[in-house]
Amino acid sequence: MEQFKEYKSLNDFQNVSNIEVQYSNEFISANEAIVLENNETNVLVGITENTTEETKNNLEKFHFPKNVTFLNVQRTELVSFIGSISDILATSSDINTIVYNQDFTLDSIEQDAPVVNIINAIIIEALHYKASDIHIELKNQNVHIRYRIDGLLKTVKTLSAEVFPALSSRIKIMSKLNIMEQRLPQDGRMSVTIENSPIDIRVSIIPVPNGEAISLRLFNINTDIMSLDDLGFSDECMKTLTNAIKLPHGLILVTGPTGSGKTTTLHSLLKLLPVNELEVITLEDPIEQVIPEITQIQINEHIGLTFESMLRRVLRHDPDVIMIGEIRDSATAELAIRAALTGHLILATLHTNDSISAISRLLDMGIKPYLLGSVLRCVEAQRLVRRLCPYCAQQIDFSTEILDLCNKFSISPKVMKKPVGCKKCFGTGYLGRTVIAEQYFHSTKLEEYISQKKNFTEIEDYLKNQGMVSMLQDGIKKTVNGITTFDEIKREIGEKDAIV
Repeated sequence: MEQFKEYKSLNDFQNVSNIEVQYSNEFISANEAIVLENNETNVLVGITENTTEETKNNLEKFHFPKNVTFLNVQRTELVSFIGSISDILATSSDINTIVYNQDFTLDSIEQDAPVVNIINAIIIEALHYKASDIHIELKNQNVHIRYRIDGLLKTVKTLSAEVFPALSSRIKIMSKLNIMEQRLPQDGRMSVTIENSPIDIRVSIIPVPNGEAISLRLFNINTDIMSLDDLGFSDECMKTLTNAIKLPHGLILVTGPTGSGKTTTLHSLLKLLPVNELEVITLEDPIEQVIPEITQIQINEHIGLTFESMLRRVLRHDPDVIMIGEIRDSATAELAIRAALTGHLILATLHTNDSISAISRLLDMGIKPYLLGSVLRCVEAQRLVRRLCPYCAQQIDFSTEILDLCNKFSISPKVMKKPVGCKKCFGTGYLGRTVIAEQYFHSTKLEEYISQKKNFTEIEDYLKNQGMVSMLQDGIKKTVNGITTFDEIKREIGEKDAIV
């Protein structure tokens, strides 16, 4: 009697839509059961926790005299799987079956709207991959679905070009945008639910020559706040940041480009505060994670809730600590400096390439040097690099380039590894990300240098003489400890800055 081999995932099944004896869409939706394999003597049926014993008994009778084996799968996995194997071409007419005021629950199967199942499957799969963004683009007569995984885009599937209008309209409906507008950019947001967990999605749609391009940014707003150690900070950097957050007042800056994890770092710092004793308020755009113990305010520039206007109001609310999602302009910078001068601890992000550039950026915004020197307590710059997959990384010999860098920075090389690729890391060789960072702390001498408008080189030389570890040095340490690769360091900080 032919038996089925052991399966680990529904992705192991490739021909489900071609099985001769398959249940109807209505039955699959109502009973959450689907035929996965069928031969002369056995039937393998995928079921979820919602499939009743009565349904299982009926299926055994239905397939008799064949032996029925049930494979338990998660409901979200089944929904994603059905969306991925749909060979029904979703067209614009499918929009007629979509209700505007419905709850957008991803782990459900829609009988009459294939496009709904496809969108649900795309989002569920992106969450499975731990993707931060989804890109849906029409290229070369196909719809390309790409996920940003650990900072890099990866094409995961292609669909027929005919499905794009329905996908676009469905996303616009979910995010309350104008489904008739295709000539102008549109921005929106939507909230969906998967296994009773809310997911916030920021939507951006832009017009392109052959139609539209859609970008979705995913925020799991109820995830636990990561600690500084979980983020991958070195012991020296954690000590500096921990000392900074204990200060009663002053300005703490976290700098770096978009997507470098600045807000996550600030949230980790807020986690260290005795929030029961302090009034902590954040101004964010958007609120990426909900922190129940503190007051979080969503910035909305369309209705006048800007960082500047809300910071003015918040200062009247008796705060002890204020987190500013981003210092974007001179007015916000000036208010932040004034607030730090008047006894508040201000945490903020700034877009600069390194930590020392934060000083010149604020001076360029019109901040007086003596004011900046007196309030600046700590500046930390960071990048995110991919971690080597612990399941498949292979040890290699140290290259001459790495040994030269270790010698230059007095670093002891321990072990060096290369990416290989396996199922755990989806064949990339990397799994997750870690931070490389540089930071400096307030000192009387640094305050003098800023107040006297010393040039960039003088300040940099002084901080290096005081033992400041650069992002390159931090990256080399993580490379020769088998955490990441030098290619990742060069990709993030640039080839030029990684030269000995």
